[in-house]
Amino acid sequence: MSKNEYCFLLLIFVSSFVASCSEKSNTEKAEGSVSVQIPVQDSADAYSLKTVTLLGIADMKTVAGSFTKFFYSPGSTGSELTGKAPMAHFAETGSVFFPTDYISAQMATIYYHMQNLAAFDNQIGAGSVNTWPRAVGLETIIKEEDGFRKNNAFYDGQTDAMMFVPFTNQDLPISVNAGIIAHEHFHSLFYKLVLKTAVQNNKVLTNAASIHDGASLELKPASKMQNQNTEAVQKVQLYNEAYLRGVNEGIADFWGWTYTEDINFMKWSLPAYVGDRTLALSESGIGRYQTKSGIEIQIDNFQATSSEIHNSIMSYSYTVGTPHARFLKMLTNIYANETKATIANAKLKVAQDVILFLKSLQQNLTSLKDDQGLAADGLFQFMADQRAKDKTMTDQTCQFLAKYLNYAAEKSQVKCETKDNQVVLTSTSSVASK
Repeated sequence: MSKNEYCFLLLIFVSSFVASCSEKSNTEKAEGSVSVQIPVQDSADAYSLKTVTLLGIADMKTVAGSFTKFFYSPGSTGSELTGKAPMAHFAETGSVFFPTDYISAQMATIYYHMQNLAAFDNQIGAGSVNTWPRAVGLETIIKEEDGFRKNNAFYDGQTDAMMFVPFTNQDLPISVNAGIIAHEHFHSLFYKLVLKTAVQNNKVLTNAASIHDGASLELKPASKMQNQNTEAVQKVQLYNEAYLRGVNEGIADFWGWTYTEDINFMKWSLPAYVGDRTLALSESGIGRYQTKSGIEIQIDNFQATSSEIHNSIMSYSYTVGTPHARFLKMLTNIYANETKATIANAKLKVAQDVILFLKSLQQNLTSLKDDQGLAADGLFQFMADQRAKDKTMTDQTCQFLAKYLNYAAEKSQVKCETKDNQVVLTSTSSVASK
Protein backbone atom coordinates (compact mmCIF):
# COMPACT_ATOMS: atom_id res chain seq x y z
CA MET A 1 0.00 0.00 0.00
CA SER A 2 1.39 3.39 -0.97
CA LYS A 3 1.72 6.27 1.46
CA ASN A 4 -0.89 8.28 -0.43
CA GLU A 5 -3.39 5.43 -0.46
CA TYR A 6 -2.86 4.90 3.24
CA CYS A 7 -3.43 8.59 3.95
CA PHE A 8 -6.65 8.70 1.92
CA LEU A 9 -8.05 5.54 3.49
CA LEU A 10 -7.19 6.94 6.91
CA LEU A 11 -9.16 10.08 6.08
CA ILE A 12 -12.18 8.03 5.04
CA PHE A 13 -11.84 5.83 8.12
CA VAL A 14 -11.78 8.82 10.44
CA SER A 15 -14.77 10.34 8.65
CA SER A 16 -16.70 7.07 8.80
CA PHE A 17 -15.84 6.63 12.49
CA VAL A 18 -17.15 10.09 13.28
CA ALA A 19 -20.21 9.38 11.19
CA SER A 20 -20.90 6.12 13.04
CA CYS A 21 -21.05 8.06 16.29
CA SER A 22 -23.38 10.64 14.80
CA GLU A 23 -27.05 10.92 14.17
CA LYS A 24 -28.46 10.11 10.75
CA SER A 25 -28.32 13.29 8.71
CA ASN A 26 -31.36 15.21 7.60
CA THR A 27 -30.15 15.87 4.07
CA GLU A 28 -33.66 16.71 2.87
CA LYS A 29 -33.57 19.95 4.83
CA ALA A 30 -29.95 20.87 4.09
CA GLU A 31 -29.74 23.75 1.64
CA GLY A 32 -27.99 27.06 1.13
CA SER A 33 -24.71 27.06 3.08
CA VAL A 34 -23.87 23.56 4.32
CA SER A 35 -20.85 22.55 6.42
CA VAL A 36 -19.14 19.31 5.39
CA GLN A 37 -15.90 17.59 6.29
CA ILE A 38 -13.79 16.55 3.30
CA PRO A 39 -10.14 15.84 2.43
CA VAL A 40 -8.48 19.16 1.55
CA GLN A 41 -4.89 19.93 0.59
CA ASP A 42 -3.72 22.28 3.32
CA SER A 43 -0.09 22.48 2.17
CA ALA A 44 2.16 21.20 -0.59
CA ASP A 45 2.96 18.25 1.65
CA ALA A 46 -0.35 17.13 3.11
CA TYR A 47 -4.04 16.46 2.70
CA SER A 48 -6.20 16.38 5.81
CA LEU A 49 -9.85 16.38 6.81
CA LYS A 50 -11.24 19.87 7.16
CA THR A 51 -14.66 21.35 7.72
CA VAL A 52 -15.62 23.62 4.82
CA THR A 53 -18.80 25.35 3.72
CA LEU A 54 -20.57 24.41 0.50
CA LEU A 55 -22.46 27.40 -0.89
CA GLY A 56 -25.67 27.50 -2.90
CA ILE A 57 -26.74 23.94 -2.12
CA ALA A 58 -30.20 23.12 -3.48
CA ASP A 59 -30.28 19.37 -2.81
CA MET A 60 -27.80 17.71 -0.47
CA LYS A 61 -29.03 14.22 -1.43
CA THR A 62 -27.39 14.71 -4.84
CA VAL A 63 -25.01 17.53 -3.81
CA ALA A 64 -26.63 19.72 -6.44
CA GLY A 65 -26.61 23.48 -6.33
CA SER A 66 -25.17 26.60 -7.88
CA PHE A 67 -21.87 25.01 -8.87
CA THR A 68 -22.28 21.36 -9.88
CA LYS A 69 -24.74 18.85 -11.26
CA PHE A 70 -23.48 15.29 -10.90
CA PHE A 71 -24.11 12.30 -13.18
CA TYR A 72 -23.20 8.72 -12.32
CA SER A 73 -21.71 6.69 -15.19
CA PRO A 74 -23.30 9.13 -17.64
CA GLY A 75 -24.29 8.75 -21.24
CA SER A 76 -24.41 11.56 -23.76
CA THR A 77 -26.71 13.01 -26.39
CA GLY A 78 -23.65 14.46 -28.09
CA SER A 79 -24.23 17.91 -26.64
CA GLU A 80 -24.98 17.15 -22.98
CA LEU A 81 -24.66 14.41 -20.38
CA THR A 82 -27.55 12.08 -19.68
CA GLY A 83 -28.29 9.82 -16.75
CA LYS A 84 -29.09 9.96 -13.08
CA ALA A 85 -27.34 11.72 -10.25
CA PRO A 86 -25.65 9.50 -7.67
CA MET A 87 -27.23 9.53 -4.23
CA ALA A 88 -24.99 10.97 -1.54
CA HIS A 89 -24.91 9.63 2.00
CA PHE A 90 -23.93 11.72 4.99
CA ALA A 91 -24.05 11.51 8.75
CA GLU A 92 -24.44 14.69 10.75
CA THR A 93 -23.02 15.90 14.02
CA GLY A 94 -23.02 19.45 15.32
CA SER A 95 -24.47 20.75 12.03
CA VAL A 96 -21.52 19.27 10.09
CA PHE A 97 -22.14 16.62 7.43
CA PHE A 98 -19.70 13.73 7.07
CA PRO A 99 -19.67 11.67 3.85
CA THR A 100 -20.04 8.00 4.70
CA ASP A 101 -18.90 6.51 1.39
CA TYR A 102 -16.43 7.12 -1.40
CA ILE A 103 -18.90 8.59 -3.93
CA SER A 104 -20.27 11.06 -1.39
CA ALA A 105 -16.75 12.18 -0.48
CA GLN A 106 -16.02 12.79 -4.16
CA MET A 107 -19.19 14.78 -4.67
CA ALA A 108 -18.71 17.07 -1.69
CA THR A 109 -15.03 17.61 -2.51
CA ILE A 110 -15.58 18.41 -6.19
CA TYR A 111 -18.44 20.78 -5.34
CA TYR A 112 -16.21 22.65 -2.90
CA HIS A 113 -13.41 23.08 -5.42
CA MET A 114 -15.76 24.13 -8.21
CA GLN A 115 -17.27 26.89 -6.06
CA ASN A 116 -13.75 28.15 -5.33
CA LEU A 117 -12.78 28.03 -8.99
CA ALA A 118 -15.96 29.90 -9.93
CA ALA A 119 -14.98 32.66 -7.51
CA PHE A 120 -11.48 32.73 -9.03
CA ASP A 121 -12.98 33.00 -12.52
CA ASN A 122 -14.85 36.10 -11.39
CA GLN A 123 -11.70 37.63 -9.93
CA ILE A 124 -9.67 37.24 -13.11
CA GLY A 125 -12.26 38.43 -15.63
CA ALA A 126 -13.47 35.00 -16.76
CA GLY A 127 -16.72 34.90 -14.82
CA SER A 128 -18.90 34.88 -17.92
CA VAL A 129 -17.02 32.17 -19.82
CA ASN A 130 -18.66 29.13 -18.23
CA THR A 131 -22.28 28.42 -17.42
CA TRP A 132 -23.13 27.14 -13.97
CA PRO A 133 -23.79 24.67 -12.44
CA ARG A 134 -21.09 22.62 -14.14
CA ALA A 135 -21.90 19.09 -15.32
CA VAL A 136 -19.65 16.48 -13.69
CA GLY A 137 -19.58 12.78 -14.60
CA LEU A 138 -18.43 10.27 -11.96
CA GLU A 139 -17.35 6.70 -12.74
CA THR A 140 -17.57 7.57 -16.44
CA ILE A 141 -17.19 4.57 -18.73
CA ILE A 142 -14.91 5.12 -21.74
CA LYS A 143 -14.37 2.03 -23.89
CA GLU A 144 -10.89 1.25 -25.20
CA GLU A 145 -9.48 -1.58 -27.28
CA ASP A 146 -8.20 -3.44 -24.22
CA GLY A 147 -11.03 -2.65 -21.85
CA PHE A 148 -12.10 0.59 -20.21
CA ARG A 149 -10.31 3.81 -19.45
CA LYS A 150 -9.21 4.24 -15.85
CA ASN A 151 -7.19 6.56 -13.63
CA ASN A 152 -7.92 9.74 -15.54
CA ALA A 153 -10.04 12.85 -15.70
CA PHE A 154 -10.80 15.07 -18.65
CA TYR A 155 -12.86 18.00 -19.80
CA ASP A 156 -15.16 17.24 -22.73
CA GLY A 157 -15.96 20.28 -24.82
CA GLN A 158 -18.84 18.78 -26.77
CA THR A 159 -20.88 18.08 -23.62
CA ASP A 160 -19.23 20.88 -21.62
CA ALA A 161 -18.59 18.48 -18.76
CA MET A 162 -15.79 17.41 -16.45
CA MET A 163 -15.42 13.63 -16.44
CA PHE A 164 -13.83 11.28 -13.92
CA VAL A 165 -13.27 7.65 -14.89
CA PRO A 166 -12.81 4.82 -12.34
CA PHE A 167 -9.66 5.18 -10.27
CA THR A 168 -7.80 1.96 -9.44
CA ASN A 169 -4.31 3.14 -8.52
CA GLN A 170 -3.02 2.94 -4.97
CA ASP A 171 -2.82 6.70 -4.62
CA LEU A 172 -5.05 9.67 -3.82
CA PRO A 173 -8.11 9.50 -6.11
CA ILE A 174 -8.01 12.06 -8.90
CA SER A 175 -11.51 13.22 -7.99
CA VAL A 176 -10.28 14.65 -4.69
CA ASN A 177 -6.97 15.99 -6.03
CA ALA A 178 -7.38 19.77 -5.86
CA GLY A 179 -4.67 20.53 -8.41
CA ILE A 180 -6.04 18.14 -11.02
CA ILE A 181 -9.57 19.50 -10.58
CA ALA A 182 -8.23 23.03 -11.18
CA HIS A 183 -6.24 21.73 -14.17
CA GLU A 184 -9.38 20.26 -15.74
CA HIS A 185 -11.40 23.38 -15.00
CA PHE A 186 -8.90 25.49 -16.94
CA HIS A 187 -9.48 23.30 -20.00
CA SER A 188 -13.09 24.51 -20.07
CA LEU A 189 -11.89 28.12 -20.25
CA PHE A 190 -9.37 27.35 -22.99
CA TYR A 191 -11.90 25.38 -25.00
CA LYS A 192 -14.43 28.19 -25.03
CA LEU A 193 -12.01 31.07 -25.47
CA VAL A 194 -9.63 29.45 -27.97
CA LEU A 195 -10.31 25.96 -29.31
CA LYS A 196 -13.83 26.58 -30.59
CA THR A 197 -12.51 29.55 -32.56
CA ALA A 198 -9.64 27.44 -33.92
CA VAL A 199 -12.07 24.85 -35.25
CA GLN A 200 -14.53 27.40 -36.63
CA ASN A 201 -11.75 29.17 -38.50
CA ASN A 202 -10.18 26.03 -39.97
CA LYS A 203 -6.92 26.45 -38.06
CA VAL A 204 -6.62 22.89 -36.73
CA LEU A 205 -7.11 19.54 -38.43
CA THR A 206 -9.24 17.91 -35.71
CA ASN A 207 -12.02 19.01 -33.43
CA ALA A 208 -10.14 18.90 -30.13
CA ALA A 209 -13.15 18.57 -27.86
CA SER A 210 -11.03 17.13 -25.09
CA ILE A 211 -7.36 17.74 -24.64
CA HIS A 212 -6.56 14.33 -23.16
CA ASP A 213 -5.32 11.36 -25.14
CA GLY A 214 -8.02 9.11 -26.50
CA ALA A 215 -10.76 10.54 -24.33
CA SER A 216 -14.15 11.51 -25.68
CA LEU A 217 -14.82 11.93 -29.39
CA GLU A 218 -12.03 14.38 -30.01
CA LEU A 219 -10.54 12.96 -33.19
CA LYS A 220 -13.43 13.74 -35.49
CA PRO A 221 -12.39 15.78 -38.52
CA ALA A 222 -13.47 19.34 -37.86
CA SER A 223 -16.66 20.16 -39.70
CA LYS A 224 -15.13 22.71 -42.05
CA MET A 225 -12.11 20.64 -43.00
CA GLN A 226 -11.91 19.68 -46.64
CA ASN A 227 -10.10 16.62 -47.96
CA GLN A 228 -8.66 18.74 -50.72
CA ASN A 229 -6.61 20.81 -48.26
CA THR A 230 -3.10 21.13 -49.58
CA GLU A 231 -0.31 19.29 -47.85
CA ALA A 232 1.21 22.60 -46.77
CA VAL A 233 -2.03 23.81 -45.18
CA GLN A 234 -2.53 20.48 -43.41
CA LYS A 235 0.96 20.72 -41.96
CA VAL A 236 0.17 24.19 -40.61
CA GLN A 237 -3.05 22.85 -39.10
CA LEU A 238 -1.12 20.05 -37.41
CA TYR A 239 1.41 22.58 -36.13
CA ASN A 240 -1.37 24.75 -34.69
CA GLU A 241 -2.94 21.68 -33.10
CA ALA A 242 0.35 20.74 -31.43
CA TYR A 243 0.95 24.29 -30.20
CA LEU A 244 -2.60 24.81 -28.91
CA ARG A 245 -2.68 21.45 -27.16
CA GLY A 246 0.66 22.22 -25.58
CA VAL A 247 -0.27 25.68 -24.36
CA ASN A 248 -3.56 24.29 -23.06
CA GLU A 249 -1.83 21.58 -21.05
CA GLY A 250 0.90 23.88 -19.80
CA ILE A 251 -1.37 26.66 -18.56
CA ALA A 252 -3.69 24.04 -17.04
CA ASP A 253 -0.76 22.78 -14.97
CA PHE A 254 -0.04 26.37 -13.95
CA TRP A 255 -3.72 26.62 -12.91
CA GLY A 256 -3.22 23.55 -10.72
CA TRP A 257 -0.27 25.22 -9.01
CA THR A 258 -2.11 28.54 -8.73
CA TYR A 259 -4.90 26.78 -6.86
CA THR A 260 -2.73 24.61 -4.59
CA GLU A 261 0.78 26.19 -4.58
CA ASP A 262 2.04 22.64 -5.07
CA ILE A 263 4.59 22.38 -7.88
CA ASN A 264 4.08 18.61 -7.92
CA PHE A 265 0.32 18.34 -7.44
CA MET A 266 0.27 15.35 -9.79
CA LYS A 267 2.28 13.30 -7.29
CA TRP A 268 -0.70 12.59 -5.07
CA SER A 269 -2.59 10.68 -7.75
CA LEU A 270 -0.26 10.07 -10.71
CA PRO A 271 3.29 10.00 -9.30
CA ALA A 272 4.77 8.63 -12.53
CA TYR A 273 4.18 12.02 -14.19
CA VAL A 274 5.93 14.15 -11.58
CA GLY A 275 9.40 14.10 -13.14
CA ASP A 276 8.26 15.45 -16.50
CA ARG A 277 5.46 17.68 -15.24
CA THR A 278 6.98 19.33 -12.17
CA LEU A 279 6.75 23.11 -12.23
CA ALA A 280 10.22 23.49 -10.75
CA LEU A 281 12.34 25.49 -13.20
CA SER A 282 16.10 25.04 -13.17
CA GLU A 283 18.46 27.85 -14.07
CA SER A 284 19.50 26.01 -17.22
CA GLY A 285 15.85 25.60 -18.22
CA ILE A 286 15.04 29.31 -18.19
CA GLY A 287 14.38 30.52 -21.73
CA ARG A 288 14.09 27.06 -23.26
CA TYR A 289 10.92 25.85 -24.94
CA GLN A 290 9.69 24.18 -28.12
CA THR A 291 10.17 26.76 -30.85
CA LYS A 292 8.10 26.96 -34.02
CA SER A 293 10.76 25.23 -36.07
CA GLY A 294 11.18 22.60 -33.37
CA ILE A 295 7.47 21.80 -33.40
CA GLU A 296 7.46 21.68 -37.20
CA ILE A 297 10.31 19.16 -37.15
CA GLN A 298 8.31 16.98 -34.77
CA ILE A 299 5.28 17.21 -37.05
CA ASP A 300 7.44 16.06 -39.97
CA ASN A 301 8.67 13.12 -37.88
CA PHE A 302 5.14 12.15 -36.88
CA GLN A 303 3.94 12.30 -40.48
CA ALA A 304 6.81 10.07 -41.56
CA THR A 305 6.69 7.51 -38.75
CA SER A 306 3.33 7.51 -36.99
CA SER A 307 0.13 5.80 -38.12
CA GLU A 308 -1.75 7.70 -35.38
CA ILE A 309 -0.43 11.21 -35.85
CA HIS A 310 -2.99 12.90 -33.60
CA ASN A 311 -2.21 10.53 -30.74
CA SER A 312 1.47 11.34 -31.23
CA ILE A 313 0.68 15.05 -31.08
CA MET A 314 -1.34 14.56 -27.90
CA SER A 315 1.59 12.83 -26.21
CA TYR A 316 3.96 15.52 -27.46
CA SER A 317 1.71 18.30 -26.13
CA TYR A 318 3.18 17.99 -22.63
CA THR A 319 6.67 18.57 -24.03
CA VAL A 320 5.35 21.77 -25.58
CA GLY A 321 3.29 22.75 -22.56
CA THR A 322 5.45 22.17 -19.50
CA PRO A 323 7.94 24.99 -20.28
CA HIS A 324 4.95 27.36 -20.41
CA ALA A 325 3.75 26.17 -17.00
CA ARG A 326 7.19 26.67 -15.47
CA PHE A 327 7.52 30.08 -17.10
CA LEU A 328 4.25 31.32 -15.62
CA LYS A 329 5.03 29.95 -12.17
CA MET A 330 8.46 31.63 -12.15
CA LEU A 331 7.01 34.87 -13.53
CA THR A 332 4.52 34.86 -10.66
CA ASN A 333 7.25 34.40 -8.07
CA ILE A 334 9.38 37.15 -9.58
CA TYR A 335 6.41 39.51 -9.63
CA ALA A 336 5.70 38.79 -5.97
CA ASN A 337 9.32 39.29 -4.95
CA GLU A 338 9.96 42.48 -6.88
CA THR A 339 6.66 44.24 -6.22
CA LYS A 340 6.38 43.04 -2.60
CA ALA A 341 2.95 41.66 -3.48
CA THR A 342 1.56 38.67 -1.65
CA ILE A 343 1.80 35.43 -3.57
CA ALA A 344 -2.02 35.42 -3.72
CA ASN A 345 -2.08 38.83 -5.42
CA ALA A 346 0.77 37.84 -7.74
CA LYS A 347 -1.11 34.71 -8.83
CA LEU A 348 -4.20 36.81 -9.41
CA LYS A 349 -2.28 39.28 -11.58
CA VAL A 350 -0.65 36.62 -13.76
CA ALA A 351 -3.92 34.68 -14.10
CA GLN A 352 -5.67 37.87 -15.23
CA ASP A 353 -2.98 38.32 -17.86
CA VAL A 354 -3.40 34.70 -18.95
CA ILE A 355 -7.10 35.29 -19.64
CA LEU A 356 -6.18 38.36 -21.67
CA PHE A 357 -3.68 36.22 -23.57
CA LEU A 358 -6.37 33.66 -24.38
CA LYS A 359 -8.62 36.40 -25.69
CA SER A 360 -5.78 37.74 -27.86
CA LEU A 361 -5.14 34.21 -29.12
CA GLN A 362 -8.81 33.98 -30.06
CA GLN A 363 -8.48 37.19 -32.08
CA ASN A 364 -5.32 35.94 -33.78
CA LEU A 365 -7.08 32.77 -34.87
CA THR A 366 -9.77 34.74 -36.67
CA SER A 367 -7.23 36.71 -38.70
CA LEU A 368 -4.60 34.06 -39.52
CA LYS A 369 -4.39 32.95 -43.13
CA ASP A 370 -4.77 29.23 -43.80
CA ASP A 371 -1.05 28.81 -44.37
CA GLN A 372 -0.01 30.76 -41.25
CA GLY A 373 0.93 29.17 -37.96
CA LEU A 374 0.64 30.73 -34.52
CA ALA A 375 3.80 32.15 -32.96
CA ALA A 376 5.35 29.61 -30.60
CA ASP A 377 6.60 32.38 -28.32
CA GLY A 378 3.22 34.09 -28.20
CA LEU A 379 2.71 33.73 -24.44
CA PHE A 380 6.17 35.07 -23.63
CA GLN A 381 5.79 38.07 -25.94
CA PHE A 382 2.32 38.80 -24.59
CA MET A 383 3.54 38.83 -20.99
CA ALA A 384 6.38 41.17 -21.96
CA ASP A 385 3.90 43.49 -23.67
CA GLN A 386 1.67 43.44 -20.59
CA ARG A 387 4.55 44.41 -18.32
CA ALA A 388 5.36 47.30 -20.63
CA LYS A 389 1.71 48.35 -20.80
CA ASP A 390 1.25 48.15 -17.02
CA LYS A 391 4.64 49.76 -16.40
CA THR A 392 5.46 46.93 -14.03
CA MET A 393 8.65 45.81 -15.80
CA THR A 394 11.51 45.35 -13.37
CA ASP A 395 15.08 44.43 -14.15
CA GLN A 396 14.71 40.85 -12.94
CA THR A 397 11.47 40.39 -14.88
CA CYS A 398 13.05 41.93 -17.97
CA GLN A 399 16.10 39.68 -17.86
CA PHE A 400 13.85 36.66 -17.36
CA LEU A 401 11.60 37.54 -20.31
CA ALA A 402 14.56 38.39 -22.55
CA LYS A 403 15.89 34.83 -22.26
CA TYR A 404 12.66 33.51 -23.77
CA LEU A 405 12.34 36.17 -26.45
CA ASN A 406 15.96 35.75 -27.54
CA TYR A 407 15.47 32.00 -27.87
CA ALA A 408 12.69 32.34 -30.43
CA ALA A 409 13.41 31.89 -34.11
CA GLU A 410 11.10 34.49 -35.54
CA LYS A 411 11.89 37.33 -33.13
CA SER A 412 14.61 39.93 -33.00
CA GLN A 413 17.08 39.87 -30.15
CA VAL A 414 16.06 42.05 -27.26
CA LYS A 415 17.88 43.59 -24.35
CA CYS A 416 16.91 45.36 -21.16
CA GLU A 417 17.50 49.09 -20.82
CA THR A 418 16.37 51.86 -18.51
CA LYS A 419 14.60 54.79 -20.15
CA ASP A 420 12.96 57.59 -18.20
CA ASN A 421 13.44 55.58 -15.00
CA GLN A 422 11.52 52.67 -16.52
CA VAL A 423 13.01 49.29 -17.43
CA VAL A 424 12.13 48.40 -21.04
CA LEU A 425 12.87 45.69 -23.57
CA THR A 426 14.42 47.04 -26.75
CA SER A 427 15.19 45.28 -30.02
CA THR A 428 18.71 44.91 -31.32
CA SER A 429 19.23 42.66 -34.33
CA SER A 430 17.57 39.64 -35.86
CA VAL A 431 18.64 36.18 -34.80
CA ALA A 432 19.02 33.07 -36.87
CA SER A 433 16.06 30.75 -37.08
CA LYS A 434 15.97 27.85 -34.59
